[in-house]
Parts: sequence; structure tokens; C-alpha cells
Amino acid sequence: MSALDTVKHYIAKRKSNNTDETLAFLSDDAVFVVNGLMRQSIYNGKEEIRTYLQENPYQEGYQKENDIVLQDPVDDETAAVAVPGEVYKVMAWFSVGAVYHVKNA
Repeated sequence: MSALDTVKHYIAKRKSNNTDETLAFLSDDAVFVVNGLMRQSIYNGKEEIRTYLQENPYQEGYQKENDIVLQDPVDDETAAVAVPGEVYKVMAWFSVGAVYHVKNA
């Protein structure tokens, strides 16, 4: 599966709010860095990410992603995939984005 397809499948699982299936796409040492309006939060490993996913479920109509873009690779073994998007908070839409590092299979 290509890096783009992997990220698309991950996003589909995230949108379904199926935490176990979403986590299956991540390595045990995965890291989520969430830049909020006032602070940055970092979640290390699947258990911390599980908590984040459960406390922050995908909400249809309040989150949307734009075109998924393959970026320059991180290194010979790791692709980078960018997913720009928007989230609705505090009565306004805010630009957000995610960059996924996908190991080549």
C-alpha cells in the first residue's frame, strides 16, 4: 500500500471513531503533537494516543481535510504525507494540518 493510501485508510478509521482500528496503523512509539490555540500537547505511544482519540472523537461537520499531499521524503525509508484541513471551534473555522511519517513497506 502506498503512503498516500495508508494515510487515507488511517483517516477513514479515525472518522469512524474506531480507536482500535485507528491505532493499528500506528507504530508502538508513535508521537502525536497537537498545537492548540493556547498550548502544545504531546502524546507518546499508543496508550497516550488512545486517550487523546477517545477524548477527541471525530465530529462530522466540525472537521474536514483538504487534499492529501505527498511531500519530500523524510529519508530513504520514510515518506511524508501532509493533510491540511480545518476545524470548527469557538464559532469559527481554523486552519489545521497534520504531517504523517510513513515507513516504506
